Amino acid sequence: MKKSYYDEIEIYSQDFQPQKNDAYGWIRWKGTDICMDVYCKCGYHGHVDADFFYHYECPSCHKKYAVGSNVKLIEMTQEQIDNQECNFYMDEVI
Repeated sequence: MKKSYYDEIEIYSQDFQPQKNDAYGWIRWKGTDICMDVYCKCGYHGHVDADFFYHYECPSCHKKYAVGSNVKLIEMTQEQIDNQECNFYMDEVI
């Protein structure tokens, strides 16, 4: 019998763990499409365009991964902001 998503939650404890002063985001996977470059521990680099991308298998070494939900936010300098086109999104202050 296959485990449900909720039975696999323990695996996500291995995801990027933000520290107290880190800037980060969390993806709420809703089964929408994703376009993502992937890098395996074996050195393989590939690209995925997929719907429902919750798990990944490396085509080179066949390691299997759960796709995490945490994303590191990288603070930009004013020079970086000035030198590239950026569309910034901002949620409402609660």
